[in-house]
Amino acid sequence: MEMRVSVREIGREDRVALWEWRQDPITRALFPCDPAITYERHRRWFDCAMTAGDVVWCVGLVETLRIGCVRFDQMNPTEYHVSLFLKPPYCGKGYGRVFLQAAIEFLKARRPIRKLVAQVKNANPASGTLFQEAGFSIANEGHHLRCELMCDVPSSAMHGVTVASGEA
Repeated sequence: MEMRVSVREIGREDRVALWEWRQDPITRALFPCDPAITYERHRRWFDCAMTAGDVVWCVGLVETLRIGCVRFDQMNPTEYHVSLFLKPPYCGKGYGRVFLQAAIEFLKARRPIRKLVAQVKNANPASGTLFQEAGFSIANEGHHLRCELMCDVPSSAMHGVTVASGEA
């Protein structure tokens, strides 16, 4: 069975869900910084990130269910830092790779891209594997892995990827 993940731009209607996902102990353990945050602090951060012109942010959907989010923070005009997380029930089942590929296509449809960069904690080998399977090169930099993807080559293995620009 082919796995399908669609993406859409994040919206204010995702603010509470994103905060709830962020509070999950499994998710927090894999974040670069671990502390739980208050909803008020999250709301301020989310609203600021929503209006930042240097951020492209999308939600992954399986049918109508939100499975996670990917945020691309612009580092320079054609280079972005990638942050990805999945809701724990969707981890380890192949959704991450398909979602990441769909999110990259979502970004490519909106911005010129030369390079994508991600940092993954060494304590999260599944995430390193996900980026590697998506075509990123991996370098061990001590306490984390640096994942890079040069985007001047066409995407391949886009099975199951759907890109949507409207609300789902």
